[in-house]
Amino acid sequence: MLVQPLFGHLVSSLLVAHASVPFPAETDWVPLTVGGLPVEDPAADLAVTLPPPPAPDPSLDLLGTAQDPVGWWWVDADTIFFRMRVEDNADTVDGGWAFLLDSDADPTTYEHTLGVEGPTHEVLGFVNSTGGAGTWVMDRATTAVAGYGQDSTGETDSVFVFGHYFLQLQLPRDTFATDFGIDAGTTFRVAAATTQVWRFGLEDVAGCDGTTSTCDDLTSVASDPVSIDADGDGALTPTEIAAGTDPDDADTDDDGVSDGQELGDGRSDPLVCDSDADGLPDGLERGVDAALADTDPLAGCFRPDADPTTVTDPGLADTDGGGLADPVPAVELPGVHP
Repeated sequence: MLVQPLFGHLVSSLLVAHASVPFPAETDWVPLTVGGLPVEDPAADLAVTLPPPPAPDPSLDLLGTAQDPVGWWWVDADTIFFRMRVEDNADTVDGGWAFLLDSDADPTTYEHTLGVEGPTHEVLGFVNSTGGAGTWVMDRATTAVAGYGQDSTGETDSVFVFGHYFLQLQLPRDTFATDFGIDAGTTFRVAAATTQVWRFGLEDVAGCDGTTSTCDDLTSVASDPVSIDADGDGALTPTEIAAGTDPDDADTDDDGVSDGQELGDGRSDPLVCDSDADGLPDGLERGVDAALADTDPLAGCFRPDADPTTVTDPGLADTDGGGLADPVPAVELPGVHP
């Protein structure tokens, strides 16, 4: 638990709720990690932030184990999603659930908060306008009430799955970029937190079991770096994680073809540089004549094509079905066809 002043002024451009989309399938969610491990949080470690102290609602108590972590995220072409695990149903609770976002590579403070407030579960955004170094630095000033939607319009939801309660929210990626400064290439960190009343203090912070002296800044609880598409190959990070490719390497198998292209068209395996095992690297068969910035020439998988206009199928060892494997001259020499 961690008790500190909460949030900053409301992001002023949050004026109109956006149309919601379906939340990710249960198998799509990606856990947030710290030090490579899923974020855990024990039960009953809520702080008391209001005088006189009422009993905080159990839905404000974050829970997580190595098997069922606290925080999750996912992203698709248009929308980013966040989810946190809580002890009890938050559906009708008047409280606050927040994702603290650090996007400037300084983990001692965070720049924005994306959260859910009140019985209507309105999705709100706040910016830390105080800035400066230190622990959990922010002010309490807010602007007029505005938001991105609420549970009644689908932008947030309380769900019960696999025996656990979750609070989840969504935001269009273009809004995430405009209002929070986080686009496809931005690396950011996330910490889940709850509050009984916004701007009075935090009831619980994911991964923090103790007092402010044991985890008194964001450094100890912020997630490992997260990005939507850090390597710019067109394949979103959750897609790369599921496929086993490297989200930070645009050409995991070093064949000269980006992971995004191989995952997108399915013509070749992004983990194998010669998908059809015919002795011709996938990039050569596709007519790639120049390596990508992330292609490692020392890996021995990239061979530039001398004639990019003549190509073969990287997924078929015998492109023309003639009974013979695709020959090297058919790809490298002009005027010769497989």
